[in-house]
This record gives sequence, structure tokens and C-alpha cells, in this order.
Amino acid sequence: MATVIDITTKIKQEPAFIKIGDQSFEVDKSKNTMIEVMAKLNEEDSIENLDIAIGKMLGRDGKKAIDGMKLDFKAYQTVFIAVMACAMDLTFEEAEARFHKAESII
Repeated sequence: MATVIDITTKIKQEPAFIKIGDQSFEVDKSKNTMIEVMAKLNEEDSIENLDIAIGKMLGRDGKKAIDGMKLDFKAYQTVFIAVMACAMDLTFEEAEARFHKAESII
């Protein structure tokens, strides 16, 4: 007899969002996007790669809206941490602690 393991209830497919002011941005946390993001971030620690990663996870419109806010770099790092927290299903504080421990997000 065949064995069937039903993992339907173990797979969460809920959308994730970050919110800045009155704007919400959906985070693409799909496996394919995260493979691209992690590859880009592992290439080199650079502002450009951070920018590309945010663009991949927030999409063209989300990235354009974030760029339009003209955030300073510290605020942009906060956006990145929030986006990664959504992608990794962590709280903001957990993600922030991981990045500070890693000592680099540029």
C-alpha cells in the first residue's frame, strides 16, 4: 500500500506586507524570488545589490514607491530588514538581530 503524507496544513501560503505610513507593499517571498535575492546578496556587499534585492521582493511598483520616498540610508536599511523579515517569517526584531549579528547589510 502507498504511503501518503499530507502536508497541506503545514504549508502557509499567506501574503506578507510591509507598511510605511498609509502605504502597504506586498512582499514576494516565493522560493524563486528568494533564490535570486540570496544569490545577489551573496555576490557582494553593495548598495546596488541591496537595491536589487528590494526591487525583486517588492516588485517594480513597490520599488518605485519606496524610491519616491527619498529615504535616507538608515531608513532604507530598515525597509530591507522589514522585507527580509516578511520573507523569512520572522518578526522585525528577530530579523534586525540577525542582521546586526551578521555585521553587514552595507
